[in-house]
Amino acid sequence: NACAESLILCEGYMDVIDLHAAGFENAVATLGTAITPEQARIIRRYTKLVIISYDMDEAGRKAADKAMRLFEEVGLEVKLLKLEDAKDPDEYIKKFGRDKFGQKLKSSVSKFTYNLDRILKQYDITDPQQRIEAVGALLQMISDIPAAAERDIYLREISQQFNVGIESLRHDLDRIMRSKARKRSRDESQAMMQKTLGYRDDVNPDFAKSPSIARYEEAVLGILLLHPELRTEKGAPTLTEEDFYSDFGRRVFRYIVSLS
Repeated sequence: NACAESLILCEGYMDVIDLHAAGFENAVATLGTAITPEQARIIRRYTKLVIISYDMDEAGRKAADKAMRLFEEVGLEVKLLKLEDAKDPDEYIKKFGRDKFGQKLKSSVSKFTYNLDRILKQYDITDPQQRIEAVGALLQMISDIPAAAERDIYLREISQQFNVGIESLRHDLDRIMRSKARKRSRDESQAMMQKTLGYRDDVNPDFAKSPSIARYEEAVLGILLLHPELRTEKGAPTLTEEDFYSDFGRRVFRYIVSLS
């Protein structure tokens, strides 16, 4: 279709072949679980809703999480197809038929519902400590959602599910988001500092190997350049080339000595 209502995303080509044979023609295979931002942008041209149908083992769950994030970044609605009684669409259709599979498609769940179900199975929410950890895991997930209205809807769902006050959840979510914002800021500052300190310096490539030593060398060279009287002591050089760690430092030192 020029623009399909929904698109089923599978791992293997056999899933796609069997889906097409069963009448579900809006299906594509990633031929594995890897998907790129460029592929997500291409898929956005053809649909508004992607239904991910990966094997729900550990690798499949990680791949689904990555795919959901990439699709959300390009503005696509994403849902997950849960097939408890079969490992993939091919097996499910063979066991239960196309009509049953069609019903499963309609009951595909959102990312939040999928993670909520997974966390409820992972934690014993009758235990206070595990209950706290489960709420924390959900808040970490919600903190990455850019839309405030969507975050609020999910907070209300958690409040009801875990019987926790909505204001307490908002307070904890705000703390998590501020902590992530500070970390992003630190990471960006560190990346900029590394770049400016010479980690990508073509003039002095040895800088990246030992920045602290290279900085001291540069300071010493600067002092020698500004104060010629310090270059020698009683007619003999105060330093030699071998005293410098980097090739750049040695070359600059030779040049400074030649000025004497």
